[in-house]
Amino acid sequence: MAKPTINQCLVLVQRATSVSIPTTVFEYEVEVLRAIHGEQDVTVESTRAVPVPEGLNAVTAYAQLQRKYVDAKNQEAIKFVYRNVQALANASGLDYQRGDEETIRFEQATIVVHDEEPTAVTKVAKAA
Repeated sequence: MAKPTINQCLVLVQRATSVSIPTTVFEYEVEVLRAIHGEQDVTVESTRAVPVPEGLNAVTAYAQLQRKYVDAKNQEAIKFVYRNVQALANASGLDYQRGDEETIRFEQATIVVHDEEPTAVTKVAKAA
């Protein structure tokens, strides 16, 4: 059985009249970049299918977007493009099962995902 693939894109982000920044992102991130920088300032130069990295699913992808684009404006852009983890799963084809509960710990915050909606919290209580 073939390993699942995901599209990876080489993208140019226009930052000033004469400055374009090349970056490589998964295809689902392109729409987030367009929401942040503007449709006209984000150009996909090439796309290629790559094996889905170990551990990447809709939950981890959503959390990675939240961690990468941390300011409030960018968080709004993520929510505009993908209102929840299920929306990202639908758009990207990444694995996600309703009812999944995963906790992804970062340096100072924990993203808790339960039934599609991520919530940033500073503490997670242990179950009794």
